[in-house]
Amino acid sequence: MTLGPICILLGVLDYLAGTADGILVTLGRVPLVFYLIHLPLIHGLLVVTDFCRFGHSPFLTQPYYAVAADQLPPQYGYGLPVVYGVSVAVVLMLVPLCYWYGLLKKRDYWWMKYL
Repeated sequence: MTLGPICILLGVLDYLAGTADGILVTLGRVPLVFYLIHLPLIHGLLVVTDFCRFGHSPFLTQPYYAVAADQLPPQYGYGLPVVYGVSVAVVLMLVPLCYWYGLLKKRDYWWMKYL
């Protein structure tokens, strides 16, 4: 179900060639940078949000798999619209960094071959 609509969406974006196409190309040129930066960014957003909502965050000192359900405050969690919104926000926050790194990779520095 998800693969078909994504293939159709990519075909439409390829045909329209606009801002969304530029964002996908930018992120596609430097996927490792996006991957390595988005994980700590999302974790940091989670910790800050927990501190704002509950005054503490169990994920500040423990990894995700070590936190039991009884350690979480009541009403912990976020709805699907919030998760989608955060996903879009993280992608949009990382586009300028990925664009800058993509421009840096285009330059002919000898040491950039190793990154």
